[in-house]
Amino acid sequence: MIKFLKRVGLIILFCVIGFLLGYFYGWANLNGYFVQWKSLGKPPAIATEIARINNGIWVKTSNGEIFHYEDTVAFTNEYWVKENSIPLVAIDTISLQDCPSPKQKLNFVDYQGLCQAYGPGFTPTYYGITSDGTIYKWEGPGEGDAFGAFLAPIIGVIIGLILSVAIVVVLYIIDSRKYWNRYFRGQ
Repeated sequence: MIKFLKRVGLIILFCVIGFLLGYFYGWANLNGYFVQWKSLGKPPAIATEIARINNGIWVKTSNGEIFHYEDTVAFTNEYWVKENSIPLVAIDTISLQDCPSPKQKLNFVDYQGLCQAYGPGFTPTYYGITSDGTIYKWEGPGEGDAFGAFLAPIIGVIIGLILSVAIVVVLYIIDSRKYWNRYFRGQ
């Protein structure tokens, strides 16, 4: 009976550990700990200032030119478009305090972000310019990541249950072999 209770305790312990690990993984994912900075390359001239974030990024260069990079295309230098002016229309945003921010920051000469509302959720986006004029983008977790954060503890419990049942089965086999050997080899 004591062995049985120890094994049930082992199953419960693994389920609790799985839940906690899943919870902390979901929390870290939802707060942007696993999101990396992505390079958008360099505009044709060295970027020195982020002028606006509006359907992509608008940057000013060292020679006064304005370039626009639209987020909807794959990133290469070919997608930096020279513009005559910066648009006045801004997109709807909410306070950056309500959104996760990058946990690792590169050595930027200019750094800006916005938090854009999408349906019931929001998506934070940050841009930074390094001293050599390379533009980096960090797009944090969006509303779809909340569902993953919700499922992570449940998946952790399931994995903990599977591992603990496998360990209990192995322990049962070991114990039954000991009993079997004792029974047939004489007492």
